[in-house]
Amino acid sequence: MNNKLIFAALCAFFTFCNSESAKQPGNQPDTTTEAVPVQNAQTSAPPVAGNLTLIAPKLSAASGETICLDITVAGFQQLLSMQYSLRWDKNVLEFKELKNFQLPSMDGNNFGVNNAQDGLLTALWIENSLKGITVADGASIYQVCYKVKGKPGQFSSINFVDKPTPFEAVNTKDEILGIKGIDGKVTVK
Repeated sequence: MNNKLIFAALCAFFTFCNSESAKQPGNQPDTTTEAVPVQNAQTSAPPVAGNLTLIAPKLSAASGETICLDITVAGFQQLLSMQYSLRWDKNVLEFKELKNFQLPSMDGNNFGVNNAQDGLLTALWIENSLKGITVADGASIYQVCYKVKGKPGQFSSINFVDKPTPFEAVNTKDEILGIKGIDGKVTVK
C-alpha cells in the first residue's frame, strides 16, 4: 500500500498534520516533505465501481435505556483500510462506549471520540499486515453504545458522513472504494 495514502489517512484521523514537526514517512531524511492535511489533498484516482456499505440498524428504545448498535457491512472484500465519520442527535442519544470489535487490529484507538458529546465520532482502521480482510455481508464489525435521553416520540438518525473524516476504503489492489452508508434510526418509545 502506498505510504502517502496511509499517511493521508492518519492525517484525517489525527490532528498532528498541521504541526511543523509532522513529516511524511520516508527512508532518506533529506527527502522528507511536510505533510498536507487530507482535507486539501486530492486522491490520485476516483473510487472504483465497488463500494463498501456500512449499515446502522433501526430500533426503538425507552428513555434512560442503554443500547448498543451493531455496525454491519456489505462489500467488505480484501480491504486494507477504511475511514468515515458517524453522526447522531446529541439531544436524543448520549455516547457511552465502543465494544465488540471484530476486525483485526481494531479497538477503541481506531475512533476519535473527542467530539462524541456533540454527536460525532470519527473512525479509521488500517489492516496492519497489509494482506487484506474480507468480512461476510451482514457481519458486525463493532458496536456503538448510547444512553437514550430523548422524550417519547423523538428520534435520532445514525448517519455515516464524510466530514470531518472523508469517506474512503482501500483494497489490496490499491483501489480507492467509495463508502455508502445506510443510516440507522433510534426512536424513543
